[in-house]
Amino acid sequence: MCQGKTKPLELIQKEGGESFVEFFISLGEIHSDVDADVASEFVCSMYGQKKTRDVNEARYNKLMQMTGSFDQDNPLSNIKRIDCAILPPSRRTLAMKVWRSHYVTLVWKRAMLACPSDGLSPTDYGWSVS
Repeated sequence: MCQGKTKPLELIQKEGGESFVEFFISLGEIHSDVDADVASEFVCSMYGQKKTRDVNEARYNKLMQMTGSFDQDNPLSNIKRIDCAILPPSRRTLAMKVWRSHYVTLVWKRAMLACPSDGLSPTDYGWSVS
């Protein structure tokens, strides 16, 4: 049996239960608003930050956990040994990722149409045209 990333599924089954399931179901529904608070709570759980539901706070907590003590005189002294890729996304970044995922899911759910993206504008879902 192939093993993928099982933690997200385990979180959905155990902790968030219905709210996480409803969040993922709402992705790709044309007239649905995606609940950013539930997305934030899910990401916090993914990063082991169960005491908070705010990804910015989880990001800060994780950074403090990685750097150890904090030097008031030189706050960036421990920054060189940090891999920022393992930090949770910021609230703004998470919102953009959720909107883009929502758009891609909308297109995939309409894949059987001749032009699945008809009536959908990527700029309404976080992308910009430059």
